[in-house]
Parts: sequence; C-alpha cells; structure tokens
Amino acid sequence: MTLTNNWTTWAVLLLGASTYSTVRCTDNEHCSKPTSANGDLEDCLHTSKEDITWTSSTDKVSEPLLPALTPSLFSNVPPYINFIMPGQQKEPLPENIRRRLFWYEPGSPIISATANRSGYALTKDGGLWSGCYTGCYQPHQTHMYASIEPSQKYNHFPNNWAIGCKDRLAHRMRKMKLKHGKKNFNFHPSTYIIPDEMDALRVELDLATKGQLWILKPPCFHGGRGIEVIQRYEQIPRDQRNVIQRYITNPYLIDGYKFDLRIYVHIASIDPLRVYIYPDGIVKFATKKFTTGDLDGMIHLTNNEINTKNPEYTLDHSLKTGHKWSISTLWEYLKKTEGIDHEPIWEKIKDIVIKTIITGEPEMYDGVKSYLKSKYSGHELLGFDILLDEKMDPWILEVNIAPGILAHPGHFHPVNDPMARDLLNIAGFRIPSGAVNGSDEESGSDVPDHLVLDKRWWSQTLSTVQQAKQRYYCDNHKDENIVSTILENLTPDDIRVLVDTIDENSRRGGFDRIFPRLDTDKYFQFFEKPRYHNLLVHEWLKKFHENEEEGIALLESHCKESKHLSD
Repeated sequence: MTLTNNWTTWAVLLLGASTYSTVRCTDNEHCSKPTSANGDLEDCLHTSKEDITWTSSTDKVSEPLLPALTPSLFSNVPPYINFIMPGQQKEPLPENIRRRLFWYEPGSPIISATANRSGYALTKDGGLWSGCYTGCYQPHQTHMYASIEPSQKYNHFPNNWAIGCKDRLAHRMRKMKLKHGKKNFNFHPSTYIIPDEMDALRVELDLATKGQLWILKPPCFHGGRGIEVIQRYEQIPRDQRNVIQRYITNPYLIDGYKFDLRIYVHIASIDPLRVYIYPDGIVKFATKKFTTGDLDGMIHLTNNEINTKNPEYTLDHSLKTGHKWSISTLWEYLKKTEGIDHEPIWEKIKDIVIKTIITGEPEMYDGVKSYLKSKYSGHELLGFDILLDEKMDPWILEVNIAPGILAHPGHFHPVNDPMARDLLNIAGFRIPSGAVNGSDEESGSDVPDHLVLDKRWWSQTLSTVQQAKQRYYCDNHKDENIVSTILENLTPDDIRVLVDTIDENSRRGGFDRIFPRLDTDKYFQFFEKPRYHNLLVHEWLKKFHENEEEGIALLESHCKESKHLSD
C-alpha cells in the first residue's frame, strides 16, 4: 500500500472512531454570548473526539448527512470547513459560526456556489470575506497582498506571474535549461521575448527549416486573445511586448484534429512545497482539421472562445464526444483504438508540472515571506495547457494562474464540480477567529477558541532557536548523515508543518499529491536554494512511509501537550 493511501486509511479510521455533533450551548463560561437578542440560546459547537456526534438540535434527519466540519487528525488543532458538491447535503452550521463565514462573490460562480452550499454567505464587500476564488493582482500590484488579513484565504500566491506570464515563464525555463541541461528541461518550446530578443529570434528564423511555423502570444492574456500563427519575420509586430514560440508541427492528432489538455494543479503551500494534480481534466479540440498549409486559428488553436464561433462546434456535457472531452475519455480512446497505456504519459506530465512550478518557486517563496502576513492566506489552482506530439511526448504550452471554472456553455460538470469541492477541502478553510474586518463586537467571542483559526499556527515569525536549526540543516543539506537527524527534537514549527501536511493530504479527495512523495528528493537539485521544510517533510516520509501510525502517534503526543502552539 502506498504512503498516501495509508494516510487516507488512517484518517478514515480516526474519523470512524470519533463522532462530532452540533449542540446547544448553555455554558456561560464556554461562550460569552450564549443567548440571542430575544433570549433564545444560540447554537454553538463543542467538539470532542470521545463522545460527541454530529446531529442538529432542531432538524430531523431522515438520511445520513455529511459533517459540517472536518476534524483534524490531531488534538488541539481546529477543524476545517467541509465543502460539498451538488447533490450532497451536510449538517447545518450553527448561526454563531455561519455569521463569520463570508465568501467574496465576484469570481467563479461554480466555486461561489460550492462555498454557499457549504455554509458561506456570499458578499461583494471587499473587506468582509474570509474566502474567495477570483482573479489575481497584476504584477505591478504585488504589494496589495500585504492587505490580506491573516484570517482571509486568497486563491493566489504573490509573484505567481513568474510562471503565469508567458515571457517570465520563458525566461525562467531558459535559465533552468542552461543550468540543468536539455535532458531535464526539454519540454518547453523555444520561446523569444520581443522586442528585447529580436536579434536572437532573427538568427533562429534564419536557421529554421522551410515551413516552420511560429506562434505569437501576448505575455499575460488568456482565452486566445491576440494569438497568431506566423511564418515570416516581417509578420512580427515591433511596437508591443509579445512572445514568439516555436510551433510544434507534429502534434498527435485524433481523426485529423489537433487537441491539447487542460491539467488542473493545486499548490496548497509554497513552504514546504505541496502540489496536487487532478486526475481528470479537459481535452480541447480545434474545430478544423490540422494542416500547416493554412494559418486559420480554428486549425491551430483550441481555445473555447475561438472555436465556439465555428458552426461545426459541438459540445457534449458528458465530455465523451464533440470538441471537448474529459481526459479520462481520452485515455479510454487511446487504449481502445491505439493500445496506448496512458500511465507513462501521465508520469511525464507530473514530472514537467513539478519542474515548471520549481522554476517559479524562488519568486513565489520570496513573495509569501515578504507580503503575506500569514502562510494560511495563500493557495493556488493552476491550469496547465499540455500538448502531446506524435511520439506522445508532452509539451507545456502555458500556465494559467486563474483557470476559468465558469457557468458558461463550456462548463464541464463531470470534471469541475468534484474538482471544485476537493480543491477547497485541500485548501483547508477554517472558522475565522473573529470578524474579518477587525470588529469583534458581533462575532468575536461567541465561538469557542478551540474551533477557530489560531494565528500562532500560521505565523511567519520564528524563535531564535528555530531559526538556528533551519539555517544549520540548510547549510548542511548535502550531508545525508546530518539531514537524517532533522526529526530529532522537533520544534513547534516542525510539528505545525508536519501536522498540516498530514491533515491536508487526508482531505485531498480525488486529487493526487505529487510533491512531496517518497522519491521527490530527486527534484531538490532544481531548487534555487535548499528549503528547510522540504527537507523536513522528506525525512518524515522516509522514516514513516511504512508505519504512518507510528509517526502520527508521535505528533499526536506533542499536540496533546500543545507543543505546536508554543513559541
């Protein structure tokens, strides 16, 4: 049994052995505001792993409901909001908790509906929300991340444009290829930034074989806007910033049509780096048969915004036919018609996803440290656009840092509904410790402390002792004998990171964690600098991958003593 499966099994065993409930609070010492304005008792949550079950004091349930909150696997760690998808129901949250939960409505309707279904009230008040899924700050607005409060969780990381802008991604990829060789980073087509690199591009064009195509892209646009397929140097505009990318002229075709894959990837944490990939996604087909002799965008581009203009465009919402498939449908097709096993392809895709994220890790790491008040506040869903060539080798075309999960004709319920639920559950939303805008007159003290977000958990400030330990192991990261001792004398920060890593993985749903894994130390060579928390988690996996229960019991012994909350 694999490590991740064992962790999930352990989570189920713990959850099965413990039950939770919603109860009426009549304890004035427990809640400072136990009554409403009309004298009725307010609902309040008590949670105990020993003797409480999730049932409502007022609602009669005719069939089992999902829990309102997901408990941690560890003592003295607050629970998480449990998100559900259409067709599911869960226990209602009591009023004193519901009035703390606000979701910023502008953004993805699918995500907003998931949050609303799971207990959040929707708001357009930019200062009231505790959760959102929306567009990100532009590169020149990075300083705005400093305005995010510790109890707010924003679906982006500072400096995510390092891989989200095509010019920045090209620059970083080129550096990685020069440093680590084509063998490791030969999955991104040659790309030039213009007008800065016009001379180098001219040399490349002169050396290119006859008939080679190039694709011109604005660096930070999406939806196919401004993209052109070109053949000649004279077609390149000189008065605006663009990227020119070598066009892959040998794509794998299905019935003569070009396609690419939209892969959903969730970065749950930058430090330590934790990355999840969704096993299903969208296959986007062009609507005209492939040829290099015609530059029509409907031949070469797969964007929904372009191809829906073709009268021949068809959409099957089951994602099994037409111009949009699910990736699972593609794998079935390849196996049935070509005898191609998708697993080697998928492993290659995972590899290039990890390496691509690592290319932008230095900027995002520095951004989190510089701009976010709390590590709690950031997470990121990415949309990787991957092309398969005729040899079934994957190429990364671009990375979308705000992939649309929208209720338009191209919305794909079989993929997006469960993916949206699992995304939010991995992100680990918690009950705010008070009103987000800083006022606790209405809701700052009527929910017990053990249920709410503890800011100490996510603090970016470490004691001198903890800082010294981290420096020591980073300085000696190449000495295996030294690194192997990193789990001795766990610090409060160590415990928090390990507990968060284990808890998070138990909530991953359909996502697959691809970093860290037992073998991901092979990627450490690609990091710009050694990261202490990556070393810590990897040594934990090495030590306890065959006996997760022992590792969890060790952490639990520390959590029972609240060591993870000390300085």
